[in-house]
Amino acid sequence: MNESIRRFVFNVKTLCLFLREKMKNLEKVDPDSFESLMKALNAKGVKEVASILGQNELTVAKWLQRGVPSKIWKDLRQNVSTSQNIITIPIFEAVAGCGAAGMLEQLRLSSDNFVFDSRVFPSNIITKDIAMIRIVGDSMAPYLDENDWAIIELRNGRDVIPAEAVYLIAYDDVVQIKRIQIIGKKAIIKSDNKEYDSFELGINDFDIVGKIVGRLKFGSLMLLKE
Repeated sequence: MNESIRRFVFNVKTLCLFLREKMKNLEKVDPDSFESLMKALNAKGVKEVASILGQNELTVAKWLQRGVPSKIWKDLRQNVSTSQNIITIPIFEAVAGCGAAGMLEQLRLSSDNFVFDSRVFPSNIITKDIAMIRIVGDSMAPYLDENDWAIIELRNGRDVIPAEAVYLIAYDDVVQIKRIQIIGKKAIIKSDNKEYDSFELGINDFDIVGKIVGRLKFGSLMLLKE
């Protein structure tokens, strides 16, 4: 994962956990007390408070005499409220082949996560069964293009009825995202890109890792004058 994205994800996740654990009693504080602010932030002194809030140290030092601005408490309460909806979605270390096959041996969840507001997802989706994987290849274009991210509802050992849909499948030590159609005891493995041929597999010759339930797509960037 791009290092700047990794830092962003880590910082957001850490901040949300920090807010949840350290600021549960925010409503009980003395709104003018700098000591209450330090306690809420689990900070020691002006320098730490300024660092956590992204404020200038000289500005924060004035709060010792003048009291803590009401906007600071309002923003903190808003952040605590928002953090209750934050969820983290794990990322597969492997990439999913859409024309270029990913390797099954690399298909494991990494320690990296995407951070979402849980309200993004429909209420019937169990978010603990959701993961994401990056796309390589163009066989599923335009549904999925290279460098898009697929949002997958993982099978996780559950019995499923494989209705025609797009799935992350594993077979012959590779992982691919394909459109699957079941006919009797065979599965037709299809690509949305018509330049790729369909092929058949026996229903016992591949595994469904999960179903694609969403996509994170990126279009082309703006053309800029030199």
